[in-house]
Amino acid sequence: MRINSGQFYVLLILLMLVCTETVASGSWLEKITTGYKEVETRIIDGYSKDEQPQQLVAAKPLPTSSPNDWYYSYFNEPVFNSQIVVLEAGSKHKETIMLVHGLGELGMKDWFDVIPLLTTDYNVLAIDLPGFGLSGVPKGRYSPTHYAEVLEAVLNEYVDKPITLIGHSMGGAVSLRFSSIYPERVKQLILVDAAGILEKTAFVKHLSSVPSNESVVPDVFQKTLAQVNDFGSSLIELGTLNDPASDFLQSSDTTWNLLLSNSPNMNAALSLVEENFNLAVRELEVKTTVIWGENDRVAPLRTAKVLSANIDGATLAVIEGAAHVPMKTHTLEFINTVKQAINSNVPIVTNYEFELTQGDLVCNGKSNVTYSGKYDAIVLNQCTNIKLQTITAKSLEVNDSLVEAENLTLMGPNIALKAKESVLRITNGTIKGNKAILLSGSRLDLAGVDISGDDYAIYSDKHSQVVLSICKSGSELYTGLAHGVYEVTETTLDGLLSL
Repeated sequence: MRINSGQFYVLLILLMLVCTETVASGSWLEKITTGYKEVETRIIDGYSKDEQPQQLVAAKPLPTSSPNDWYYSYFNEPVFNSQIVVLEAGSKHKETIMLVHGLGELGMKDWFDVIPLLTTDYNVLAIDLPGFGLSGVPKGRYSPTHYAEVLEAVLNEYVDKPITLIGHSMGGAVSLRFSSIYPERVKQLILVDAAGILEKTAFVKHLSSVPSNESVVPDVFQKTLAQVNDFGSSLIELGTLNDPASDFLQSSDTTWNLLLSNSPNMNAALSLVEENFNLAVRELEVKTTVIWGENDRVAPLRTAKVLSANIDGATLAVIEGAAHVPMKTHTLEFINTVKQAINSNVPIVTNYEFELTQGDLVCNGKSNVTYSGKYDAIVLNQCTNIKLQTITAKSLEVNDSLVEAENLTLMGPNIALKAKESVLRITNGTIKGNKAILLSGSRLDLAGVDISGDDYAIYSDKHSQVVLSICKSGSELYTGLAHGVYEVTETTLDGLLSL
């Protein structure tokens, strides 16, 4: 979408004035951006140091007081060679629920409100992951994959049957990774506001966006806020496309330890956003329930929709009014949702099919309009803040417009999606054609989308930016999973993916 110089500076001022974040999302974004800035500073300073083998890293003292049926113990985990703290609550003769926490100093304490309500029916196992709570703070990458290996070591010691695994925020990502590696260990997976699942550019864009409630914001301001968020997103995309700090961090474990060994939150946050969950999501074979706070400013509800649509048989439960930590703010509703998920064997199936076509849809110069249904062709010209909800069409053409789509199905004989000087964000869907997507000077953010073209999946005749999260791409040049951020100019993205 074209912006002249005057609009550029107006939007920049608005972005600075209205970007007042929640505490949770602000702290997440701060961890990520501060981490990369620190890496860049140390690169410039030529920071180096010989790494020594790590001896067992001890944990802090165990709590001296707790409920009668709570039992704390130390466990020496072999992944980082550190001592972690494990909590067992309830009766070991009952089915086991394991709770995995997210970022923050509290560690397992994030679950303390719900543990007493779970122990009436279950044996509860909770841990402080290495680097958090009372556990030791070892060197190493605090990645979801490494943490999954820690969970496996703990379960080998404490539990001999498949468990219900519940992970929150970063712990949700860890639990997803664990379930994909050790599916035989998990009877059921429950993901609670899981963070970092989308490609890191899409994730950070959400953290930096300006929140708005469309039911109370006048139309004229909705359009302005959409333009402000788009402008901020464009700056973030430019930053992540040229990210030497990220490349430097990934170059060696020694580098990682030197720069991040004393910053557990930063270590875990940067490890999380660098991990690719595409294969884990699309090939997961574990019964899964996704629980999400309606107003989550850390992990977008978009993530929940992608997870529930792309994990086979997954169900989605959204807790109204809740934010990123629903088990604290909406404890009883959260517990009821968890127990219903555990006791239910019937997946929720939503049918988005429409029987009758509504012909062609043409939008010229409109703002703040939502469309849904089945069409032959859709054409959007100079439209702002347009929402396409559960749309089926043969083709979509977008010119100089700002568009958000969800549950989009485009299937036609020629070009399925054509975008010129436009910005599109699409969550869940299928785009299929002889030439699936043709871009020209546009920005495209896809999550949970399957793209298929006989000639090509994505081609751009003028510089365009593409963000892919949990996507699949198919053409003569490349067929497989697609997850990353790309610049495409006078070439196909298929060719870049095949390299």
